Amino acid sequence: MKPRRILARRRDQRGMALIVVLWGLALVGMAVTAITMATHSQALVARNAVENARARLAAEAGVEIGLRRLLAAARTRARGFDGTPEIWRDGEMRVAIAIRDEEGKVDLNVAPVDVLRRLLAAAGADQRAALDIACRIVGRRGFLPPPCPPDAPLPVVGMFAVVEELRHLSGMTDALYARVAPQVTVYSGSSAIDPSVASREVLEAVPALSKGSIDALLERRALDRGKVPEELLRDRQWFALSTAQTFTVAADAVSPGGARHRVEAVIRLTPRTDRPYVVLSWREPSSS
Repeated sequence: MKPRRILARRRDQRGMALIVVLWGLALVGMAVTAITMATHSQALVARNAVENARARLAAEAGVEIGLRRLLAAARTRARGFDGTPEIWRDGEMRVAIAIRDEEGKVDLNVAPVDVLRRLLAAAGADQRAALDIACRIVGRRGFLPPPCPPDAPLPVVGMFAVVEELRHLSGMTDALYARVAPQVTVYSGSSAIDPSVASREVLEAVPALSKGSIDALLERRALDRGKVPEELLRDRQWFALSTAQTFTVAADAVSPGGARHRVEAVIRLTPRTDRPYVVLSWREPSSS
């Protein structure tokens, strides 16, 4: 009986040893898996950081290229920068470069209340909200013209220094701001716009234009390199040719890995040969 007990005990010991070994292998496997996942995660973070950096540098390079194009056009007195993007590629990097004349936008500090109301309505605000926000914009000039309620409280008086201030007005939502912001400016200083570079959204805000006339204007511009009917420019209340001084240069970069970055620079040209331009604003808004 004794040898049998010894054999049974040895079998039990071997069984326990096997269980310990299996548990040890399981723990080692879990540790290896955790290390592998951590390494993979760190590799992804590093790759994303590299892709984001590449996209940011490409967008900054795109602005520099756009600026060179703008300066070259200024020497030849070329016009017609309506924001149509041009694609520049550097290997697999894709950058859309757009130059837009600020005098083709609605100036927040001088535009009539009806133009602002129509622009906001075209961007999706209901008629009442569009009028309320337009009156708040104009009210910063210190008075409320019709059709604003004469007894409405005036906001803090003071001109808009940057377009971003528009977001803080009561009634302005993120979605509405995102649609309106590209169509407004604080740099033109004119209540009239240049119809040769204005977007459809801006043209729709002009009371003197119908939908049919806007369609015809945009079609003629596309066929005739930005030219517009001479009779349209005689309406000095709403239209004027741009002085071609202030522009937004925007670059949207997409890296091969899918990272995106956007840079916008507002550039004012000067007559000085030693300083041909001034950067008025530099923005890097979210590309999402």
